[in-house]
Amino acid sequence: MRKFNLRHYPFLSIIGKTFILDRKQQFYYIITKLVGLVVFDKMKLTTKGRYAARAMLELALHYRNGPLQLREIAQKQAISERYLERMMAGLVTAGLVRSTRGQHGGFSLAKDPGEILLSHIIQAVEGSLSLVDCVDDEQLCNRTDICITRDIWVKVKKAVLDVLDAITLEQMIEMQKNKLNRPESKMYHI
Repeated sequence: MRKFNLRHYPFLSIIGKTFILDRKQQFYYIITKLVGLVVFDKMKLTTKGRYAARAMLELALHYRNGPLQLREIAQKQAISERYLERMMAGLVTAGLVRSTRGQHGGFSLAKDPGEILLSHIIQAVEGSLSLVDCVDDEQLCNRTDICITRDIWVKVKKAVLDVLDAITLEQMIEMQKNKLNRPESKMYHI
């Protein structure tokens, strides 16, 4: 174990001037911050997760109409094409999206919208939904067997997954339709 001085690693947001980490923890924290593997930043879902849900909803809305080009998805959902392209690669790798090459190519859902859970989408682009690392890897902390706060973080992860597991893309389509059909959601121009 060695002291870790925040002056040398300003991206680590820990209260105080120094804290103690072993080599594995140092590597994990540095890689996590540099590569952006953290799902929650101050308990907020990252842009990647929010945009992935929106892009998948767009694909679900056009499920039986053939592939959508990246440009169409980006325009309809107000997402940068470059950012969307990188994100779609993760969704293709996870088996949620199919990529078709050629003039009439683009992206389409690999499964029926009723089979794709919101949790699958978020985890495909974000990884684990744990608020703290020790929830997924007990080896990171030597207090896991006596730590009450870890038990709370485990419950938080389970609660988040319970909500995200209960929502399919098919349900999101219905939610979208209902939201657009509400009188206050319509825009009138004079």
